[in-house]
Amino acid sequence: MIGFLFLYFNLIWAQTPERWANALRIVEKHEFYTNNEVILKPKDSWQTLLGVIYRDAQFGEVKDCVYYYVPGLDQGQLKIKSVPLTSDCEKFIFEKPDREWNNLRSLQFSFEYNHLTFFITHQDYSVEKWQVSLFEKYKNPSPRIFMSSAEHRSGAVIFFNSKKADLYSKLANRKKIKDGKICEIVDESCQVRGASTCSFCENGWYEIPIGCKVSPKFCGVQNCGAKHRPACRRGMIYQKKETEFSCRSDSSFAFCQRGLKIQCQGNLAYCI
Repeated sequence: MIGFLFLYFNLIWAQTPERWANALRIVEKHEFYTNNEVILKPKDSWQTLLGVIYRDAQFGEVKDCVYYYVPGLDQGQLKIKSVPLTSDCEKFIFEKPDREWNNLRSLQFSFEYNHLTFFITHQDYSVEKWQVSLFEKYKNPSPRIFMSSAEHRSGAVIFFNSKKADLYSKLANRKKIKDGKICEIVDESCQVRGASTCSFCENGWYEIPIGCKVSPKFCGVQNCGAKHRPACRRGMIYQKKETEFSCRSDSSFAFCQRGLKIQCQGNLAYCI
């Protein structure tokens, strides 16, 4: 039996994308996949895994976004696309990639200290291994003024106008919003109502999926999919398209950890 397994498990130390030889850091790392976890959910959806910042031949910083199609009815697919440094990877998830790997059985990745590792399993059960060393250690992003929890970027702010400096100073000193309070209202027709105040949440914010591309946001720590917590939102192909919609009749737009099920409160999806 052991011999049989060795015949079909062929580890390939593959050529990691050349441009990552000068990798600096990773950004926009997927919040819910743990190190070396085989990515199984949500099936048949595109997921943004992370962004890799590296230096090009002109010593400028460039960002590669790494996307994975989680296999289900269709085979898995990995793709990489270069995007503007200040743009979110999520905006380019459905666009044509620079490089792609098709017909994958599975994928897992890990990031520890300043080492990024990918294990890519092909249809013939050969496993391709990528290893990337980064010059900078990863730091968990923290929310800043006018930035969502997923939109944080490093770098200093330089004020050239004293009036703007006074404005930002007043905003920074604004009273923080406590956990559990709603900070962005989205109605059941998927329309955002009023201005978002999520930048002022004391401990960041999280979404509660309702089947829309944009969901209501509440102040507090993100921990979707766990018991008595909001469900995790699936890929965009699962979001509602019809005017008539009910979480109780179709909760496929969200998912929970294994062993839990979705409970609907109106169109808000929770895990129990």
